[in-house]
Amino acid sequence: MNILLMKKHGRPSEYESAIAAIVKEAPRGTHLTAPEVYARARDNGLPVSISTVYRTLQRLKEEGNLSTVSGNRKLRYESAEEGPEHDHLICLNCGMTIEFIDERLPNFGKAVAKTKGFVHTKSRFDILGFCEQCRLPSNKGAKLKMVEHWQIAIMAVEDALSELLAAQERLTQDGLSEQEMKDLLTSNAVIRVKLQDALENCEAVERLIE
Repeated sequence: MNILLMKKHGRPSEYESAIAAIVKEAPRGTHLTAPEVYARARDNGLPVSISTVYRTLQRLKEEGNLSTVSGNRKLRYESAEEGPEHDHLICLNCGMTIEFIDERLPNFGKAVAKTKGFVHTKSRFDILGFCEQCRLPSNKGAKLKMVEHWQIAIMAVEDALSELLAAQERLTQDGLSEQEMKDLLTSNAVIRVKLQDALENCEAVERLIE
């Protein structure tokens, strides 16, 4: 796709295709957060805002093109189309996500569903804990992780503030249409997600200090 052309003539559908490609073309086992997708989009010259990335990822998930993995920090996205079914180990501190396949787990899921009167269609197991790096004593690596968490929190707050100011500006206009009111609701949801991202990263810093 010609990114330079999209800078002038890009349409939402084209942006959606480009954002989907960023996730789907990531190396196998890579699980990207919305800010990481946004950073890669900007590096590729894609003229989108962080708000557009959040909305597009949510739409792609609803359409079944992407799936999500969630830990204590934030959602991570992966392609819903590639590779065998797998499960995840998720670090509650740094968010690192490791894929694994264990043939025993699908049968376990079926057995649990049967005992509870459920019709089993699919099982997914996310194992939450702390990776080897995050279990090490406080050191330079821990300090670097703290800086990383705070940088992400700062970016999330700045994005939320930008979205708030834009929404406030729209409210000063007379006669908002029904679609414009729906857009404000979407903006408010994006603001809440970004502030939650900031809070979760600050909580991650607390866990590193404790």
